[in-house]
Parts: sequence; structure tokens; C-alpha cells
Amino acid sequence: MNWNHKHMEKKDIEYIKNKMQVLLGAECKMIGRLSTLVKFHFITNDSVFFLHIHSSFRLTRERKILNANLDMFKPKEENRNNPLFNYNEFKWDILGNNSFDEWVQTKGRELRNQKVKNILISNYGDLVITFENNMNLEIFNNTSLVESWCFLENDSDEAIIVRGNYLERETV
Repeated sequence: MNWNHKHMEKKDIEYIKNKMQVLLGAECKMIGRLSTLVKFHFITNDSVFFLHIHSSFRLTRERKILNANLDMFKPKEENRNNPLFNYNEFKWDILGNNSFDEWVQTKGRELRNQKVKNILISNYGDLVITFENNMNLEIFNNTSLVESWCFLENDSDEAIIVRGNYLERETV
């Protein structure tokens, strides 16, 4: 990793674009999280791909935000509508206890088995994945140094890690 870069280089963006093309036509099979790490799993033919998100993201369709990373810190609807609910005792990190998890379990089914139809990478390493139902996964590289998102293929020994202003290729 070269910490002296002031921005992600054009060759880095092209490398990411080329590597991410394998997702075109892949089906989204799983959405989940481990604490604040959000995971998407994709399958195409005999390959499995993993997208791990550490930064800000949102799922959108038709100019509407359906779910986003900060929804993890909002109680699920049942608790929000309960006048006796105590926010001071809210434990967002318990799986199924927050609005993000609730969406994944209910409305997130709309995304499962949807095929990737388009992939865009910005000059900053932001990633937009569009699915065949016109839902978008928009990932924002909102850091200057730490890992923002990571892409891995099950059968590969290389991970693509977008780290702020840098692309890191890591052997796994």
C-alpha cells in the first residue's frame, strides 16, 4: 500500500472495474451483518463472491431510500411504536433488534435472487450495484485511510480492498 497517494489513481479505478465485472449476472443470495460489517453474497455459475461493507451505504429504488447503514442504530418498528420502549436500554447489535435487520428479514427478500445488471465505480472508489429489479446498492467511500469495502471471490486468493484514497490488493 502506498500511503503517499493523494487520490485513488486511474489505474486503480480501472482495476476495480475490471475485477467487479464478474458480478454481472450474479444473483444476490444473502444479506447480513456482523456488528456494523454488512455482508452481501453473490453466486454465478460455480463461483461465490463476497462484498463486505464497512462504510456508509444505502439501498435505493426510484429515488427512495429503502434501507441504509444508520438504520442499524434505530429500533425495529415494534419497539418504536411501543410507548414503554426505553431507548437507553436499546441494544442495536443484537441480531434482529434493529430497523436494518427488520428490513433484511422482510422487504430484503425482494433483493434475494436478483441478478446484478450494472456496476459503477466512481473516482473515489464509491460503488453502485444495480439489480434487475432496479434496486441499487450504493456504497460511499467515506474514509481517507481505513477499509471502506472489500470484494472477494471464493476461489481466488486475492481481495480487493478500497481503503479511503487507496486500493489495496491483499492475498487471503
